[in-house]
Amino acid sequence: MNPTSDDFEIALNLKSQELEQCDRASFDYRGQSMFPLFFEGDIVVIKPYRLNSPKIGDVIVFERNSRLVMHRLIMASRSVEHQSLVYTCKGDNCLVVDAPIGRTQVLGKAILIQRQQTLIKLDSIWGRLTQKLLAYFSLIELSSKRRTTLLNRAKRLTCSLLKVLESSQLVRN
Repeated sequence: MNPTSDDFEIALNLKSQELEQCDRASFDYRGQSMFPLFFEGDIVVIKPYRLNSPKIGDVIVFERNSRLVMHRLIMASRSVEHQSLVYTCKGDNCLVVDAPIGRTQVLGKAILIQRQQTLIKLDSIWGRLTQKLLAYFSLIELSSKRRTTLLNRAKRLTCSLLKVLESSQLVRN
């Protein structure tokens, strides 16, 4: 499966103003750009960033071309032109990175996935570890296309590990 740039957009059933004004927002996930962690039909809870800054590995919601997109933050760097941080994001199932974005475009981060009767807590210690690993896998994947198959297997294994750990220790049905 090779998603195109049109597949990177995720149809969210909330407006950016709603997310900015509330403590949390939820939506039905649509798309394939964040597979294998997110499945079509998952309910995703988003928490807005207030004082905190996004961290490497966070699955963030940001605005691009008047649309909301949910991808993983894989790199933060200082912009020479603007003397501010810019973020590089990538869908876990995408072959290319998104254009860099600024902090003002970032609306929030995914903190919880509800899949049927199972909750996956992305802010738990296992969730944070999984997200960091997936971010680093994405960076390695970009540096060498030959490793893509192996890294895709590692991504699936990492997501499976999170699900097993969450269901056995941290998830409440």
